[in-house]
Amino acid sequence: MPLKNIQELPEPQRADAVTSMVYEANSRIRDPVYGCVGAVGHMQKQVSELQAELAKAQAGLASMQS
Repeated sequence: MPLKNIQELPEPQRADAVTSMVYEANSRIRDPVYGCVGAVGHMQKQVSELQAELAKAQAGLASMQS
């Protein structure tokens, strides 16, 4: 989002837009190929793994309670 577009945003949203741009730029430096998309993909994988672990723990707990 170029500076011109930031200036067109409502004042309360500008700081968030700049923060987002900095995050995206730093992500691109760390991972030139995937950038922040790579970070999001990694987090989605972690969420899926943790959901599976939680389901397994809940099933184990349910079997102990019956």
